[in-house]
Amino acid sequence: MDDWAKNYLRTWQSDFADEPHAELYFRFSENVLSDLQRLPQEGPTNADAIYDKVSNPIIAAITSLPHPDLGLEYVQDVLFDAAISSPAGTSALANVTRLLIDNLPAPSKEKLEKGIASNTRERWNGPDKPDLGTKITECIEKWVSLNMFVAHLTRLHAPLWDYGVWTLDRAFNPQAGGYREDERVYHVPAAAAWIHVLGAEIYRWSLQGDPSGEKWEKWKLGFEAVSQSSDVFPADTREKAQMAFNSMRDMEGSIGPEI
Repeated sequence: MDDWAKNYLRTWQSDFADEPHAELYFRFSENVLSDLQRLPQEGPTNADAIYDKVSNPIIAAITSLPHPDLGLEYVQDVLFDAAISSPAGTSALANVTRLLIDNLPAPSKEKLEKGIASNTRERWNGPDKPDLGTKITECIEKWVSLNMFVAHLTRLHAPLWDYGVWTLDRAFNPQAGGYREDERVYHVPAAAAWIHVLGAEIYRWSLQGDPSGEKWEKWKLGFEAVSQSSDVFPADTREKAQMAFNSMRDMEGSIGPEI
């Protein structure tokens, strides 16, 4: 078990040691982490088989608990925290999440899907800001990873696209709710993550009117403007913005102006 997982379990014990059945659910969380450690950071040719091997024991563990609903809550915490800050790849974690939702028995599958949506909504109150012991770069990386995880879930047909719109608008639309100029350093690279994961689909959706073609154009030109703003954004953010702009322009050329 890697250092991230060990630290997660130490924090778990600190937070939940006094809860009923704490030992049982600690072992459950420990086993979930051990299963997730088997995930690749990059997708191998046998990725689907690996996702099945990881998700199946987690499903069995949830269904064997005296209170499966508690297990669902702890699984969500592990998945989101792993996506945000562990070495595990966000795409692999999203694929496992999709398999859990698809293959858990009712009503657990519906509860997990609703829980993922609720958890996402709560986390979109962020991004977290740096405090004692953390740097702004760490906070930005976590926010980008969260967005990438949710983008991958959306790619796998989770109904979470609204969160992509919120991030892209927070990056480039001063009229949008939640827009803050001082937070763009978080939202621009997070918006680029959505384009990286889901850009072609977003462009096709824009051709159908959701999001509008005007939004697509605003976002694209927003990335271009950031890529040229040498005195405002750090170099890595400008580079990500340039890559997103290039990708969006290439999609327009390869997919065309209509479906």
